[in-house]
Amino acid sequence: MIVSLVLVHGLHGGHIKTWTSITTDGKRVVWPRDLLPKKQPRTRVLSFGYMGDIYNNNIIAGIGDNARSLLAHIKIRRRADPDRPIVFIAHCVGGLIVKQALCIASNEEEYISIARATHTVMFFGTPHFKKGQRGNILAIANAYDTLAEQSTTRRRIGSKRSKLADQMMNNELDFVEMSEDFVQVVPALAKIRSFCESLPLRGTEKVIVQPMDTRLYNDQEEPHMIQADHIGMCQFEKVNDPTLLLVRNYIHDAVKKEERGQEEKQDEEVSEEEETQLGQKIEGVSVIVEEAIPRVRRHRGLAGFFSRRKVR
Repeated sequence: MIVSLVLVHGLHGGHIKTWTSITTDGKRVVWPRDLLPKKQPRTRVLSFGYMGDIYNNNIIAGIGDNARSLLAHIKIRRRADPDRPIVFIAHCVGGLIVKQALCIASNEEEYISIARATHTVMFFGTPHFKKGQRGNILAIANAYDTLAEQSTTRRRIGSKRSKLADQMMNNELDFVEMSEDFVQVVPALAKIRSFCESLPLRGTEKVIVQPMDTRLYNDQEEPHMIQADHIGMCQFEKVNDPTLLLVRNYIHDAVKKEERGQEEKQDEEVSEEEETQLGQKIEGVSVIVEEAIPRVRRHRGLAGFFSRRKVR
């Protein structure tokens, strides 16, 4: 595989559900499994799962805890090839987890290879907190209450917000500092692509995260407004969906960069004689292909959308 695509869902999402659309005839389309391999077959897709319910959620893990868990799982999955480029796609609060993870990775030797390998980060409806925007933070938190009402896990009377949601309400400075720290490490890391919703959530009249709150206002950021609501913005039914075309293009950029790097490395290390020997041996090399599987068993941690099979 050439590139690792790491998906991180948001509040009231799931490692499969967030990326799944339901067609008019009731068919479920999981785009990383059903659509991406058709156009980007050399991508290894990994999806991170955690408990993201706003209410009815007793998990005490917060943003930082989930960020460290994400890093640990990525490290385990990349032992065979720790230098493979990484493309992150994060929805909603999943983007905060990715930001925190990359801030940690940039400063800790154990995970520095993950930071260095990160090529692109795509944020879908992720709120980026800034100084003096307490009102915006409260508005976002209230909008997420609306999201909770729309979810299949309803709020019980008297139930408390989860630690994740509570952090958003009461830790403004922490999130502001996270954004500032992330902007500092971005120049050494990756290209940023920020996608914002333009439609209100179905059944409400609210846009969950306003366009201005999805912007980092960084030189390496490329913003996109898409015609979808907060939930549908990262769900695609067809290979030629306009937003999926953008996503595929950004993944392709990472693939091309890695291919150029491999070619340059071969040019430096392989002499003409070695090239002849390499040609003689290539027929005996095992090829790894990845096949779509109908479902992923694990619901937390990092799960692959594909199983591996060696073909001789």
